[in-house]
Amino acid sequence: MAAVVEQATSGTVNGTVLTLTFGGAITSGNSVIVCASIVPANSITSVQTGNGTSLSAVQENTETNGAYKQSLYAAHNVTDGSTTVVITYNASSNYVAEALEASGIDTTPTATYDSSAASSTTHSLTTADGGTDALHVGRLSPNSGATASTGDAGSTTVEQAGTTFPGNFGAMGYRVASGASSINIDLSAARSIDWIGAVYPAAGGGSILPQIMHHRKIIGVS
Repeated sequence: MAAVVEQATSGTVNGTVLTLTFGGAITSGNSVIVCASIVPANSITSVQTGNGTSLSAVQENTETNGAYKQSLYAAHNVTDGSTTVVITYNASSNYVAEALEASGIDTTPTATYDSSAASSTTHSLTTADGGTDALHVGRLSPNSGATASTGDAGSTTVEQAGTTFPGNFGAMGYRVASGASSINIDLSAARSIDWIGAVYPAAGGGSILPQIMHHRKIIGVS
């Protein structure tokens, strides 16, 4: 079975509930992956699709560089049809998150990441070999407000969802690649950062195609 990154979106909120809206309905049987930045003192209480499918925590980190802590959540083989993912927090604050829908990926990541990097405007998360055409996902958070620009500019195999919301938020990058891979995200100013990430192999050794879908709308970066 060939696999694709079907669609991606991002959003922000000042409150306790952040709703991320895809351009099309989530297809039953697919996977949904969410990356979120969280105020260090606060926490996520639930992540669900609009029809109530719960996403489970895959990787979480603690703030080490003065940045916001981050979490990666996922659900697989969802039975859905909704267009949204709803994140609920334990307290009101500024939050940002990104989400993607993928088909044909394995339900268990072959590797997860919790790392940091020194001050720079370009940050790279080097991921392990996930096999042929694996989905590599990473999210960084800088230690102070810096706008995230495009990830891996010029590469047709990379899509990047991010925001320009002020604060220590950063962005998510994802790459479809064989073997080890680097996810690069550029910032508008030099900052030290924290990374989290995961590598999902293609289910059954299939091939993950770049994000080119003629019938699904991709929501742009705000």
